[in-house]
Amino acid sequence: MKQPELGNYIAKMRMQKKLTQKDLADEINVDIRTIQRIESGKVIPRLYTIKLLSAVLECAIDCNDAEEDKNAVPGTDTFTQQIRWSFILGVIFAINYVPVMVNNIFRSFNPFINLLLVLIHIGTIVFTIRGFYLIGMRNSNYIMATTSVLAMILLPLLSIVNLQNGHLFNPGSTYLIFNLACINAIAQGVGYIIEGNHRKNTYKANLYKLGGVLGIVQSILFFSTKFEIIVTAVVLSCLGNVLALFILKSEYTTPENQEEKIMGYTALG
Repeated sequence: MKQPELGNYIAKMRMQKKLTQKDLADEINVDIRTIQRIESGKVIPRLYTIKLLSAVLECAIDCNDAEEDKNAVPGTDTFTQQIRWSFILGVIFAINYVPVMVNNIFRSFNPFINLLLVLIHIGTIVFTIRGFYLIGMRNSNYIMATTSVLAMILLPLLSIVNLQNGHLFNPGSTYLIFNLACINAIAQGVGYIIEGNHRKNTYKANLYKLGGVLGIVQSILFFSTKFEIIVTAVVLSCLGNVLALFILKSEYTTPENQEEKIMGYTALG
């Protein structure tokens, strides 16, 4: 089968499965533009991509001319690269987050160590959250995208307050920023749940829903003035960071060894 017959066939099978182009792109972890170009006959997908399409669409796709598709190479499109970097920096953020929070509670580190930890925290948190902004924009989940932008502003601002020890902001301003960050985190959790409800891949859907619920709960607990509850919120936030890493990894990892799972998830969807 050659182009454009190949693209027409893939589009036909996709519509029979009642999948949108975005649904299909999500299932095989490529940009929606890749699917659009394949279906329009503008590019010939790689054999690897054809194999994934066959699994998701549950049909045999024969293409003897299949070769490199620069727009569909798993793991090399712009979106995938950006999410991968968000994951890598997210790992650094999640590790660094623990001593940052310990110092915020107990003030146990000297000023130089605190400065180093907070600078790492600011740099990594922006790029980590940026991954969720990109996911939100890609999937038209504007609640997740908007709250991610606000988080990229409010959370570093809180870290700057921590560095200044109240010299730059008065206590009232600090309290306001903190409360706004918590409210935004609750809205962000709602965005995650919405994302989970729109996912056909059961594994990803559950990750988003669990992340959303966990984010809402921990943000509510942070409003408390009781030490024990705040510590509980910190522990939950550490778990939330780990869960966020799983979400980011699921978004950029090509399901190379998950063809059976792909077919199962499609059937469930």
